[in-house]
Amino acid sequence: MRTVLAAGVMIAFIASPIAGGVALGAAAIGIGALRIRLGRKARWAIGENARGQAALARGRFDEAGVIFENLVRDTEAWLPAMAAIACHNLAWTAMRQGNMIRALELLKANETAHLKELTALALSVTSALDLAINHALLGELDAAARSLRDSETRARGQASANVSMAIFAHALVDCRAGRADDAAKLLDERWAECEAVTKGSELRPLRVMRAFAIASSGPRDAGQADAILAPAKPLAYRGEYAFLGSSWPEMAAFLAAHDLA
Repeated sequence: MRTVLAAGVMIAFIASPIAGGVALGAAAIGIGALRIRLGRKARWAIGENARGQAALARGRFDEAGVIFENLVRDTEAWLPAMAAIACHNLAWTAMRQGNMIRALELLKANETAHLKELTALALSVTSALDLAINHALLGELDAAARSLRDSETRARGQASANVSMAIFAHALVDCRAGRADDAAKLLDERWAECEAVTKGSELRPLRVMRAFAIASSGPRDAGQADAILAPAKPLAYRGEYAFLGSSWPEMAAFLAAHDLA
């Protein structure tokens, strides 16, 4: 439930051997200048990514979207790993705006152009989970299930994705498929783990999902759902949870009933 940091992105510059002392000296000067130039650009890109994340965290989605879109364009040719991160974050921003169709377009385009980079950055699992989340929010359950299977296949070959995101995706698919009891059970069993590894701002939408799953399991659980929602109020910013109900009428009604719309 987060955008992706870029602090761990590393750039390697590999120079081919050049014969001749004069040519070697000139090449060394050129490579040194290139390293300085690209190093500055890389620091700029990392700073822009952080600026976009800060805007997103404050609910300034339009601002974040512009930053990430510009970052994708400006890094595509010379730093594809950063372009992959920025496109991933742009897709997450679109989803938080309630534009799941746009988010899916961006995620699919990113996988087409940058699957190698996503895999190297241990983001291919997260990308598949994001696809599942967006499909599920749109009610496209077959596509969501396929993306979940992809995430599990990819997880065998690289570092595990964010635990809470995987739990969120599975619970969301269960809720959208009418299996609220299964979602509530999953979230109950894994909640301590989610709380341990997920920061507060990322845990809040998951808390809403848990409350919805419990409330949907039957009227007898309404009180428990209200108690779970208490830490999710007040809103961190206007429309914080709106993306959950933008294409999901039952969730939209739940948010409105609990003053979370």
